Amino acid sequence: TRSEGGGWQPVRVMARDLNGSVTLAGQFAPGTPVLDDQGRLAGVVCEADDTGSRVDPVGTGRGAAAVLAGACCGVVQREGGNLVLTGLPRNCGLPAGGVVSTADGLWVGTLAQAPTPDDTGLTEWAPLQDTGDTGGAVLFLPAGDDGD
Repeated sequence: TRSEGGGWQPVRVMARDLNGSVTLAGQFAPGTPVLDDQGRLAGVVCEADDTGSRVDPVGTGRGAAAVLAGACCGVVQREGGNLVLTGLPRNCGLPAGGVVSTADGLWVGTLAQAPTPDDTGLTEWAPLQDTGDTGGAVLFLPAGDDGD
């Protein structure tokens, strides 16, 4: 959820896990979006305690979220080291390069190719490009979400 003022505050990364999760300095509400230094969705706060806030990278855990591509809804997931958009309606007709965002307008990435049928043949999927990551020393959260 984005703050009313629309601003973002920098938050220091304190630790990294091998699975790509990071721990941020401060306590933030689970579900809070986290952006990288390019303004792309990097992850989602999944839990917080007195040692900091753990963030699941986009496409994993709490970061595997419903997103929009054009007028179609799908789910962003991580397969190997790549983000993909799954669960798109068959014959959705989305073009390569189409923008993928959260329902509240946060940048997730673009379609690396036009969607194709998945293994079930019931839905379509497409790999994503220009996506965020948790690799920076500082990430960004909505201003006003205090990290006490």
